[in-house]
Amino acid sequence: MQAVLYFLALLAPGFSSKILYVAPINASSHHMWNTFLATELAKRGHQVTYIASLPLKEKPHPNMNASIFQSVTGLWEQLILDSYTGPVTKILHTLETACKVDCELMFEKEPYKNLIHPSNKDTYDVIIMEFCGHDCLLALAHRFKAPIIVANPLTYNPHWLYRLMGVPLFHLAPHSAHSLTPPYDIWKRLEALWVYLSNDWDYYTRIRPAMERSIKKYFGEDTPSLKELTESIGFALVNVPDWMNKIPLPGNVLPIGGIHLTEAKPLSPVSTLEYVITAFLTTAFKKFTAFE
Repeated sequence: MQAVLYFLALLAPGFSSKILYVAPINASSHHMWNTFLATELAKRGHQVTYIASLPLKEKPHPNMNASIFQSVTGLWEQLILDSYTGPVTKILHTLETACKVDCELMFEKEPYKNLIHPSNKDTYDVIIMEFCGHDCLLALAHRFKAPIIVANPLTYNPHWLYRLMGVPLFHLAPHSAHSLTPPYDIWKRLEALWVYLSNDWDYYTRIRPAMERSIKKYFGEDTPSLKELTESIGFALVNVPDWMNKIPLPGNVLPIGGIHLTEAKPLSPVSTLEYVITAFLTTAFKKFTAFE
């Protein structure tokens, strides 16, 4: 209940906070969702420092100080290809590898380099952090002594979100990134179990130790462990309608699916034709790469 009240207070005019909003995922759909939330908070009187992954299409709101960090790794392009052609285990492996590489390099480049530099005396009331695998950003809570709100722009709740929020995973339930059609028989349950276990093994043996090393390198040896840093998370905002969740959500995970949508406008004939052509080419590319 406290998490809900605080989120409502952020949205209400007259309650002003200094907010650091970090959105590291280099994807246009993520960027659109995060930019909407950051802009709406700025419109409501909050002072928002927004580190985006892509350039803003419009001039930032006067209450928003926006900067850009574009990933230095080409793995995000590989992730797009994997999403069309690869099994879910390969997709998750590429995603977590991209996040690991980002965390090894991002604090050596602007704007993150200046953000964590000891000469930066800025303070923040709360940090909103897009979380899709950049565990190292949790150390910002220690750097600025501020609580974290996790933001998930994905249209499903990834299993690492449940892991992060302390929700027990039902390993025989469908993996959130795994497209399994009914009936959900014993073989598909075992397949889902394999996806969970293989990804957890990869995370705890390869990804998490690398994240811990990056945190100690850039934030200091006295920085708490990732396990301790997760305690600074107040709650999570997820871009998923409540009825779409495969696993029940606890009170600290708030579904706000569709909050960024605006009223629909009639499409012109040209726009409709462009949509049809784009959909056709996307499907053809998917089939071609799968054939290759």
